[in-house]
Amino acid sequence: MIALLRSTALRRAACAFALCSPCAHANIATVFDSFESGPSENGWLWENSQDEMITTSGGDPGAWVDTGLLYLSRHPAFLAEPTPGTPLAVALASGRLRAASIDIERLDETGVQGCQQTHLAGSFVSLALFDLHSDPNPYIWAHTDGSISATFPDGFFPWMTASFTVPPASTETPPGWILHVPEGFAYTWADLLANIDDIRFYVGDPEPLQPSSCSHLGADNALVTYDDETIYFDGFDAPQFPGRAAD
Repeated sequence: MIALLRSTALRRAACAFALCSPCAHANIATVFDSFESGPSENGWLWENSQDEMITTSGGDPGAWVDTGLLYLSRHPAFLAEPTPGTPLAVALASGRLRAASIDIERLDETGVQGCQQTHLAGSFVSLALFDLHSDPNPYIWAHTDGSISATFPDGFFPWMTASFTVPPASTETPPGWILHVPEGFAYTWADLLANIDDIRFYVGDPEPLQPSSCSHLGADNALVTYDDETIYFDGFDAPQFPGRAAD
């Protein structure tokens, strides 16, 4: 399920309806960062930004996280690898992540010296979830593809909201998601949900290699929703990571 809304208030109402309707018995908890008080304790940042800052006005509304000028990245992404014990780390480690959303904008840098803008093609915002500890070479991750991801147009665009639901744990990778697992590893979608360390919103398809090019991006209103029950809906404990498959 994917919703693309240009009004934060409408996004909040739609998100609440989508989350509460199918799982009224669940104890829904949220982690929300608006950046009105500065950087978040949850560690949100723009990947590879050298000039990131909190801009206090012009967000959706108010403050927002600004990449700064001359942002160079092959895969622009707004991400968090939260410190253990922070609210976002608790949500990701719960094994019961249910939804995530972000507000994104792409600003006009026409005329900015030293910025040859080439990241101007239309694409989609992709939600990605990472397990960085089970097998670091390479790490394990999953992301949404273009079929369930919010699209954005060519050129510069004002604030837009990309909202995602995260399907509950199962052995099968859900439609619209791509799971990347090292060869020979016995690992499922349920294992990923039980081992999330890092969450990212990619501005563009995260898979194809792209030249490191100049962008100017903004992010606001990072929202993560999870079920803080102590057991899974099927009554079993959270799945444990099974390890590498036997040869």
